[in-house]
Parts: sequence; structure tokens; C-alpha cells
Amino acid sequence: ADVVVHRKFRGFGIGRTMSKILIARAKEEKVTRVWLRSNRKRNEAHKLYKDLGFRKEIDVYIFSLDT
Repeated sequence: ADVVVHRKFRGFGIGRTMSKILIARAKEEKVTRVWLRSNRKRNEAHKLYKDLGFRKEIDVYIFSLDT
């Protein structure tokens, strides 16, 4: 499923908050890896993913919960 913050509401921490909630929920469920795909042009989103601890593997950002 696509999850996108509308352009008008970007910069308010909505994407960061949603991502942190998702990661916390994944940890509760004992998920060991969260991955996502993002348009190559979405530089602001890519910075967010890196700030949250995702690492880039080709065009997929992955967050490992087993470390």
C-alpha cells in the first residue's frame, strides 16, 4: 500500500511520526525487517528514512529490528 503525506502537510513531522509508530508496532510483533520503496526523486523522504535508521540497498530502504 502507498503511504504518502500530502504535499500541503509535509514538514510537520507527520511522516516521521507515522514511521516511528510503524517501527514500534513491528518491534512488538517481533518483525525483524521493515522495507520500503521510494521514488528516486523523493530526496526529502530519503533523508527521513536515513534519519530513522533505514539503510539503502539499491532502491529499497530497510530497517533491521534484530540489531
